[in-house]
Amino acid sequence: AARRSRPRMRRRKGSTENGADGGGVAEPTAREEPAAAEAGRPSKWRDLRTRSVAGVVMLAVNLALLWLGHVAVCCLVVVLEALVFRELLVLGYEKAKDGMIPRYRTLSWYYFGVLVIYVYGKSVLVHFFEQGRPWTQTPWYEQTMRHHSFIVFCMYCVGFVTFVLTLKAEHYAMQFSLLGRTVVALILVVFQAHFVILNIKQGMAWFVLPTALVICNDTFAYIVGRLVGRTSLIAISPKKTREGFIGAIVITVMVAVGLAGVLQQYEFMRCPLEEFTE
Repeated sequence: AARRSRPRMRRRKGSTENGADGGGVAEPTAREEPAAAEAGRPSKWRDLRTRSVAGVVMLAVNLALLWLGHVAVCCLVVVLEALVFRELLVLGYEKAKDGMIPRYRTLSWYYFGVLVIYVYGKSVLVHFFEQGRPWTQTPWYEQTMRHHSFIVFCMYCVGFVTFVLTLKAEHYAMQFSLLGRTVVALILVVFQAHFVILNIKQGMAWFVLPTALVICNDTFAYIVGRLVGRTSLIAISPKKTREGFIGAIVITVMVAVGLAGVLQQYEFMRCPLEEFTE
């Protein structure tokens, strides 16, 4: 006799048979899926709160460094300088890794160190020497100050010779391209940071005012764009809006006028630091 196939019982999604009685997990209905997806996205107010808290923390850290004085702020600039150079270095490292270019990161950081010593080394040596520290009153220290530029030139030659020794015939174009990338990054990062430090020496206001205006512009562009922004400003950054851009300009100009008047009332902000030698 032919077997009779028993009809299968089809369970509805979300029914009790698929829940506690059946031991399964209830599947979301068509109405529940958009709600669950919307709940998983961070709301704009939650995002605004997160950014606000991060901004307050960064502001507190910067105020603490300002309270510590010019040297602490200059050290912050050097640290930020190294972090920015690291970010630019990462962009080139992917190509270097794919092409198996040897010593790319090592040589790049070596050139960074040599340029930092060239830009800041003489200033630091003279600073401690004029303070009369006992360990600066030695022949080797005086010779280092006197021949600082020649020492840096020798360090550069060592780096360049090392680069030549790592050249591979099949990767000449890539290696010289990455060397050019490193040189451009050093010029853009180290020398700009050096100019910032020179401004700090002439008065803390020359550091506080432009930094505060950049932060103000970026912050209010975000806030105004979130509140009233409707029209996209640029395709490469779709979250930026024309309303936020215009609102940030207006508020930044107002803050610039008011903050400049406040900063010039304090001697700490407007006067050069004489003991901070070149």
